[in-house]
Amino acid sequence: MTEKVTASRPSPVMLWRAWHAAIIGSGVVAYLTADSDTYAMHQFSGYLFAVLVLLRVFAGFTTFGQSGPFAFRIPGAPGSSRPQASGQPMTRASLFRMIRPWMFLALVVFGVAVGLTGVGADWAGKPMKHLHEAIAEASPAVVAAHVVVVLALLGTFSGFAKRQD
Repeated sequence: MTEKVTASRPSPVMLWRAWHAAIIGSGVVAYLTADSDTYAMHQFSGYLFAVLVLLRVFAGFTTFGQSGPFAFRIPGAPGSSRPQASGQPMTRASLFRMIRPWMFLALVVFGVAVGLTGVGADWAGKPMKHLHEAIAEASPAVVAAHVVVVLALLGTFSGFAKRQD
């Protein structure tokens, strides 16, 4: 008897995790190699970061972006932030629906800004270089805020929101 072997496709969540690992890795390497001694590595990881941001934006316009982890979350869009009716407790799920679109917007805008100014610095020189450096220096604070919000919404910080989900 022969068994039929089927190739399984990676789930959107697995692709999401791989994308996160790649963007975190390229961002950290680009940030840590910004001096002149390691500039080639900085350029490579920076271009990889820019491509990963573009892939994320592109994914939002494909079938991946219709639902799931690659869906665009736009503040004010129907279903993206639902204010709580008076008297109802705020749950983690409702808080997540309210905050996620703003977090998404901040990260995409910041990622695009860092990527575009980095590419611009490569092609246009000093004027873009200073803007790129300023945005890049603020990026750890944006990433740290993202991590804190995600950990809080996942319930890691007890007492942040009631666990009624």
